[in-house]
Amino acid sequence: MAFFPKKGVQFHGLCYIEGAVDFIFGQSGHAFFYRNTIAPVDGGAITADGPDTADLSLYVINLSTLTTSTAATANLTGKEPWSTAEPNTSGVLFAEFGSTGPGTAGTRVSFSKKLTSAAGFGIADVLGANWATWVDATYFT
Repeated sequence: MAFFPKKGVQFHGLCYIEGAVDFIFGQSGHAFFYRNTIAPVDGGAITADGPDTADLSLYVINLSTLTTSTAATANLTGKEPWSTAEPNTSGVLFAEFGSTGPGTAGTRVSFSKKLTSAAGFGIADVLGANWATWVDATYFT
């Protein structure tokens, strides 16, 4: 399954999301992933961004579990094709906050950041102030 937030805003809660390479990708959309299980297969990268404009695209993965099969290892380090040798890292914030569990203590690429606060990346920041009018509250209980 692939998620393509091309434009607008999306909420994905309590989902099982599995894919091979760059299966969460988009252009200028915003997406908030909440309490999902995300399962990359064959060691592929999870997210990719391809904005063709100056519009901001934003994906927040919140309180979710990243898992792999015993035959695959997820690429959690922001490695290939994320490289300073590639021009696609300019203007990109590749960051994490409060990650826990196996794999979170490893190294990251030099252009990634560990945030000291989640400020600016909450659900209202991503989906807009009226998010509660269209997101089913049962996903938060």
